[in-house]
Amino acid sequence: MTYPSLADAGPGGVAGPDAAPFDDIDAFLPALFDVWWAGSEVEWARYAWGVLGDVGLTSCRDELDRARVLVRLLVLAAINRQFAWRARDEGGPGEWVESIELRADAMVGSYPAVEPLAWGMYLHSVGCQPPGVGETLELGHIVGDLIAHEHGVVAEALVGRLGDAELFASLWHNARDETVYPLADELMHEAVNEDPAPNKVDGYTWIESGLPL
Repeated sequence: MTYPSLADAGPGGVAGPDAAPFDDIDAFLPALFDVWWAGSEVEWARYAWGVLGDVGLTSCRDELDRARVLVRLLVLAAINRQFAWRARDEGGPGEWVESIELRADAMVGSYPAVEPLAWGMYLHSVGCQPPGVGETLELGHIVGDLIAHEHGVVAEALVGRLGDAELFASLWHNARDETVYPLADELMHEAVNEDPAPNKVDGYTWIESGLPL
C-alpha cells in the first residue's frame, strides 16, 4: 500500500476534498478522558471532536492521515487535563504528559487503532525517529512531542469555532455528571458569569492565552 505524504495535506492540516471524517473514537475515550469519577468528559470529547470535524480536522484519506487525526484526539485529552488543573486545581503542572503517556499505546494496533507501519510513516513526516527493525513502537515515549506538533491547529479550531467563553463553559461543566452538549444558555451563564474564584479566572485566562500546555 502506498501512503501519500502528509505534505499533501491542505491548509491547516486538513486532509483534502477526497477525505472522510473518522469518528470511531469511542474505544479510546474512557481511558483518555477520566479526570473526574462521575463527570461528562467523554461527552465533552465527542462534542469537541465534532467541532474539529466541522473544519475538516478529523478527516482522513488513509492510515497516515488517521495517525495524525488520532494525535489530535490526544491533544483534546491534554487540553482537558490542563484545564482541570488550571481551573479546578485537579492534578498539577505537566501532569497531562504522564497521564497520556500511559494511554497512548492503545492507539497502536488494528482498527480503530493505527498499525505500526503507518505510525512509523507519520513519525518520520513530523521529524520524530521511528523505531528500528525489530523494535516495538511505543507512542508513550514521544507523546509530548506529537501533541506539541498538533496542538496549535486544534487550539485554534476550538477557540475559533466556539470562542473563549463557550469553550471555557464547555470544559467547566464536564466535571459534572450528565452534562449535555452543546450547553444550554443557563449553563453558559452560570460558568462564565458566576463565582469568579481565582482558579476559575486562571482557567479562563489560560484559554484566552491560546490553551498553552
